[in-house]
Order: sequence, then C-alpha cells, then structure tokens
Amino acid sequence: MKLPADRQLRCALLAIEPSLHGHAYHGAPTHLGLLKGIKSEESLYRPHDKMNSIREIALHIAYWQNSVANYLSGETIRPGFKQRKTGFAAAVDSITPEQWQQEQSFIRDTQQRLVAIVAAYDPKKLNQRSVAKSQMTAVEMIHDNAMHTIYHTAQLKAARQMMKLGS
Repeated sequence: MKLPADRQLRCALLAIEPSLHGHAYHGAPTHLGLLKGIKSEESLYRPHDKMNSIREIALHIAYWQNSVANYLSGETIRPGFKQRKTGFAAAVDSITPEQWQQEQSFIRDTQQRLVAIVAAYDPKKLNQRSVAKSQMTAVEMIHDNAMHTIYHTAQLKAARQMMKLGS
C-alpha cells in the first residue's frame, strides 16, 4: 500500500498499521502476529480466572477497531460474536477450530477494513468531529484506537508467554 502524502493522515495510518513501514518501529509483534499459531483450545487460555482469555482480548481489539471504522465511514457493521458487555466477547468453555478460524478472519478483516478506511480518509476531515455527539476528532479517535490496540497487544503477548510457561 502506498502511504498517503498528507503527513497527519500518514501518521494516523502508521499508528494503526505500523507494518506498512515494513515492520513495527518498536520491533514488537502486532496483535495479528501474536494470534498466528494459536490453536482453538489455546485461544481460551486465561492467565487468571478473573482475566480475559486470548480470544476475548483479540475480539475486544477487533470490536473497537470496527467501531472506529464505522465512525469514520458512516457504516454500521456489527461484530458477529456474542458479548457479555459492550466490546467484550462472552466467555465460552469450548470452541471448534472452525469457529476460531471464523473469529480470526473477523479480526484480520476488521484490521484490514480500518486500514483501508483510514488510507482513503479525506485529510481535511481529520480534525473534525464526524459524529455530532463525539468529543473526539477523527484523528484523535484513530490514535486512541491505536493506543488501545497496543495496550491489549501487550496483554496478548503476556498471556501467550504465561501459557507457554504453564502458568
């Protein structure tokens, strides 16, 4: 993908998809990279009974990426998973490989959709509120979502490491 000429739009796009530079500047994996190789039963791993599972964290990231994509595009695409509260997937005791594959596709597709919407966004609208009730401009929402994704990506990485250690 060719990066936009507008500096503010380019920075916003790289915030949500740092691999457009070839790799993330910080060297850490993305949430999509951390999900590679996770089997369906492993997706249910939770480090502690009061913590979210790998699956729940990944779907939470996708939920909010979808919300931002909807906000920027004016579309209303709903996530296809049951929620226990807004933005958090309902806990499940088991999941088939096919179900996990579908959820991973939703997660990947949502990331790709958000990137495409941001890449095509009108730079003149970045500092405008797209929704009347919003307190944030479009560029603030994009950057906040990027920080949200990074925060939860760290949780995914920690959960994977704890799972490997048998914690």
